[in-house]
Amino acid sequence: MSELADDVDKTIELLNKNSKQLRIDFMTKLPNYHELISDLKKLNFTSNDQLFMLFFDVDKFKLINDNYGHKTGDELLTQIAARIKRMKLTHEKFYRYGGDEFVLVVVTDQHDDINHYIHKLDSLFKEPFQATGYNINVEISIGSINVEDVDFCVDEIVKKADESMYENKQNKC
Repeated sequence: MSELADDVDKTIELLNKNSKQLRIDFMTKLPNYHELISDLKKLNFTSNDQLFMLFFDVDKFKLINDNYGHKTGDELLTQIAARIKRMKLTHEKFYRYGGDEFVLVVVTDQHDDINHYIHKLDSLFKEPFQATGYNINVEISIGSINVEDVDFCVDEIVKKADESMYENKQNKC
């Protein structure tokens, strides 16, 4: 009976470890899309809370991969994640959505302006990145949404933030 209990404990421990690994991006070690969706579904708001989502990607990331190689592109994504992790996060949580797309979710009871977070995010990309011996200047396109603007539906929030990002990207061209 004791062996069976040990086996069950080991199985539960392994399942918990695997479940956590499924919610963390392998390359960047940031929470991934699945963790984002899970976190959004678990949010509890008070009437004083604000929810902002900033959806961003690396402009011309395909060109970076084409010019410097995929290893450099991967290293760049890792460097972006490292820079993100060095931020002092109070109300924010970053996620790697997929590819070169990232999400910043802010839940705050402060009366912050979404532009404060856009500026904070932009400032991460002022200095060039060091990836496989190259100095790479990176620009990003950011889409933002204040959840007050849409009904609280997880898929709708992500879709609206993504659409906002692509609209801003189109306006750069």
